[in-house]
Amino acid sequence: MSLLRMHSPLRPFAVCKSTGEIGFVNVLQPPLSADSEPGRQNGQRSGRCYSHPLVLRSRSERTLSLTNCSRKSQALWGVPRFAPGDDELLRKNRCDFIGLNYYRRETVSAQPPAEKVSGEQGVEGLFYFVRNPESTYTEWGWEIWPQGLTDGIMMIKDRYGDIPIYITENGLGAVDPIIDGEVVDDPRIDFLRMHIDALENAIALGADVRGYYPWSFIDLLSWLNGYKKQYGFVYVDHQKNLARQRKKSFFWYQDVIASRGENR
Repeated sequence: MSLLRMHSPLRPFAVCKSTGEIGFVNVLQPPLSADSEPGRQNGQRSGRCYSHPLVLRSRSERTLSLTNCSRKSQALWGVPRFAPGDDELLRKNRCDFIGLNYYRRETVSAQPPAEKVSGEQGVEGLFYFVRNPESTYTEWGWEIWPQGLTDGIMMIKDRYGDIPIYITENGLGAVDPIIDGEVVDDPRIDFLRMHIDALENAIALGADVRGYYPWSFIDLLSWLNGYKKQYGFVYVDHQKNLARQRKKSFFWYQDVIASRGENR
């Protein structure tokens, strides 16, 4: 399984005494719970099942309890499966950093939603993803919640201490408007600005954040939605032999980088 494959090279890499580092990347979707227990369950499923073994060198108590469930329940939860000797492999190795892919927060409930939500539905009988009537969503049903990035980073810090953190993905998927030949993606600029602010807040609170990598440089294929929405700073025109064009956000982020974040 991928979790143990991740651990396998850590020991020989350490023996080589290389100056490099090995980390792992996980999706960060901090849950807001309409009821406390579903939020806790989803947090265990989406986070501790994977990060706990890689950082603390052991499985969380919740993961251990889930390994005694039926294989059907394990599959629903996405619980890693372990074989004899795997725990010893975990104990001997530790990752150097955590990468986080953050796009949205999730609101979960013990009750199924009155109206079907897009994307993941939850785990039947345990928790369901529901829409938060007080929040803002993208056209694809993803909640825009920058505070979730601050909260998620601090959750990792509280749980695992001062391990270095990289934001390996963060961005807005949208249909970008073209006005007078210019790709005017103001919503993307607003999204990234708010999330950089949230990242700065986490650093001010003491988190060891080493890097921020927006998704993405260029419009590309989404494994969920194909080319229906765009994420990049560079537009790809599929009607004109894949011609490239720099968007408004390209020049904005260029200035953000040049000013070391001051101009945003």
